[in-house]
Amino acid sequence: MLITLQEFINDHKEQTIYSAYIKSNFLRNLLEQVDRNITTIIVRWDGQDLINGASDLEVFDVCKEYGIQLFRNKNLHAKCIVAKNGDCILGSANFTSRGMENKTNSNWEVNTSVEQIDLESRIILDKIKQESHIVTSDWVDQIRDMLSMKNVNRENINLIDPPNLDKDFLITSLPMCSEPTLLYEVYSKEREVNQEEVNAVSHDLALYGISEKHLNIKSFMSDLEFNFKSHPFIESFLNRLEDDKVMRYGAVVRWIQDNCTEVPAPRSWELKQRLIVNILTSWLTYFYDNIIVTKKYPRGSDIIEFRNNSA
Repeated sequence: MLITLQEFINDHKEQTIYSAYIKSNFLRNLLEQVDRNITTIIVRWDGQDLINGASDLEVFDVCKEYGIQLFRNKNLHAKCIVAKNGDCILGSANFTSRGMENKTNSNWEVNTSVEQIDLESRIILDKIKQESHIVTSDWVDQIRDMLSMKNVNRENINLIDPPNLDKDFLITSLPMCSEPTLLYEVYSKEREVNQEEVNAVSHDLALYGISEKHLNIKSFMSDLEFNFKSHPFIESFLNRLEDDKVMRYGAVVRWIQDNCTEVPAPRSWELKQRLIVNILTSWLTYFYDNIIVTKKYPRGSDIIEFRNNSA
């Protein structure tokens, strides 16, 4: 069945656009005609792309207006839009008028729709996202000023990446899979899961850099444990928990809100709806023998406790 880009966007939730080139006029026209289901855009934004007009910085303004997170990955060459459930439109067309619209001066392009891309493809796309840099207002202003300078060598311009210091404290830098062992079961094809769980598995495999083929669960879990424990978001939370010794569920929610770099900061009901704390504590208790969770809900707030090894 032939499906248009607009139909795809309206029929799917939480979509990410990967496009080496993207133009703000096309993006704005597209967003004005569809539901607000696009959450993330990743673009190449090489210096020559911006100088030659293949892309433009106004894309950032459109994304900001529509609440879309914009990332830059200077190695990006992919052109696709992927929904949370794995459905995808991909091909040769960039998200520009010449690439996507049927006009007399348009490029000849070929796109196709795919239902639920495989896990390996998801991991690659998630890895691209993990390696991309969040575009900020300050960085865009800096690049605008630089491109407007008359003494800039426009033939050999090389843009620096946006600062990436806060990327480790996005909500997407926390695990999404309900428990660590599920990762291996899906990775090793021992267990079939629904598309929501596949999405979480793909995210976590990319987040914790599990790319090599592991022959057994011991090797896999050892690699996963090291990468999980050394992640800055986890290290920071462990420092707080070790200082406080005991934190209630609500205190963990507030700590995440105060320390994450999501803009805007996630609301408490969103964190609870997405089970962010529940998943985090599941991973913590799996990898740390001295972290104990006492379940009190629904008659009280769950308690997360750090115990000294000698206790």
